[in-house]
Amino acid sequence: MLRLNSQGVLLDYYPAKDDPNALRKSEVLGKTLEEIFPKDVAVWTRHYLALTLKTGKVQAGEYSTFINDDLYHYEARYVNSDRDEVLAIIRDLTEIKQGEIALQQSEKRERERALQLEKTLKELQNTQAQLVQAEKMSSLGQMVADIAHEINNPISFIYGNIVHTNNYIRDLLHLLQLYQKHYQEPVPEIKDFTTECEVDFLTQDLPKIVDSMNIGVNRIRELV
Repeated sequence: MLRLNSQGVLLDYYPAKDDPNALRKSEVLGKTLEEIFPKDVAVWTRHYLALTLKTGKVQAGEYSTFINDDLYHYEARYVNSDRDEVLAIIRDLTEIKQGEIALQQSEKRERERALQLEKTLKELQNTQAQLVQAEKMSSLGQMVADIAHEINNPISFIYGNIVHTNNYIRDLLHLLQLYQKHYQEPVPEIKDFTTECEVDFLTQDLPKIVDSMNIGVNRIRELV
């Protein structure tokens, strides 16, 4: 506790017994605020001193200052004890402030951790979605491969035999032409069927059909 007059001179001083930074009475009594406190604390104290004397009401505020390179926090209450005097009651808030700071830092770390967990969760969800999509594509790829394999088997069979079929057809057509050359007057039944089935058109169109089939089979093999 400090007792001050309106000029900012310390009239009395009661240091806390457990305060290692407390000054001795002989070091402060009769001295002004500027001679005892740092400039900013002295200005701050004079402000509350004047305000208490002017209003006659209790004033309170908090301030911080460095002592031996360590930051200390204090709360000061000013009570008008006489017409020209003020009693200042000062309480050390350092541990409380440090606890608040530690709590704020802890809350900040927890918020950062929560954000990191949220980010990690989103990344896991994205990864899971990608894995699911990859699994779908893998399944689709396997299905397409199976279908292609099932198509390729009969197509390969057709492709492998269409060359022989073409040769057989050409041989049969050549045989037909030989019959027509050497047996120009067939029996009426053969003559009638020759006219009905349009043998001349058939012998020209059938090789073209086989060639078209061969092109189609090759196209399917390329697609497979």
